[in-house]
This record gives sequence, C-alpha cells and structure tokens, in this order.
Amino acid sequence: NITPEGLPGLTLESKSSTGADQWGTKSEEQNVFFKKGYLSTGIIDKKQIGPSSGGFVNAVYEAYGHTIAGKLLSVLGRLLTKLLHMRAFSCGVEDLVFTRAGEKTRKEKLKEADEIGLRVAAKYVSLESSSLNADDPELKKRLEE
Repeated sequence: NITPEGLPGLTLESKSSTGADQWGTKSEEQNVFFKKGYLSTGIIDKKQIGPSSGGFVNAVYEAYGHTIAGKLLSVLGRLLTKLLHMRAFSCGVEDLVFTRAGEKTRKEKLKEADEIGLRVAAKYVSLESSSLNADDPELKKRLEE
C-alpha cells in the first residue's frame, strides 16, 4: 500500500480507452471506478497509466504528489514486467530455425522463384523461355544490352 499515512484511499471515476463493446453487451468495463483505494470496476489501460489527464496515475499525482506517483509507476512497471514474463509471446533463435520439412519447403520455393525469375528475364529480352538456363550466353548478352 503506497497511500500516505493519514490520507484516505483514492476515489476516482474515469473512462478507459478500451470500449465497453469489446467486453460484451451491458458491460461496464469502460468505466473505471476506484473507491477508497480499491479498483471496483474498469480496465487499467494506457489512458489510465499514461500521461493523459483524468487517468489513475494522474489522479494519484494530484492527490498524493510526485513521490507517491513515482512509486506507483515503479510498482506498475514491476507488475507489468512480471505479467509479460508469465503471459507474453517471446521469440528466441530456436524458434527461427527450420525443421527438416520446413527447410525442404523453403528450398522448393526458392527454386520456383529462380525459375520464375528466369522466365521473366527471358520475356523481358524477347527470348523463348522454354529451353533457357541461367548460363545461356544469348540471355546474358541481351540482358547486358
């Protein structure tokens, strides 16, 4: 509890930027209510935590001062970091390495791309592409010109 001793808990009525329609019909989650320091309803989102006026952090700053607001931001930072570690998506190097089947598919697609590129190049220089290969001297000559 970071409420200064001798002061009452925060009572706040605000709106979050997350629409109530995202939570279902007759939802009141867009309305943020704190009563005596306890969150009774609402979504704590960027509007509540961020620099906008009328949010949770702004109300703490105005009611209790910059020191308590700073402590609140530290607590929220640690809480949200822990939440990210528990629930968020992460991608490591091992997630980017292909399986054998994936590597085979990748090589097939690259070979298809080479063939398509050769056909486009041959068409560009007005050559018949049915019997061409990448080392064809006539294709190289025309492309250089």
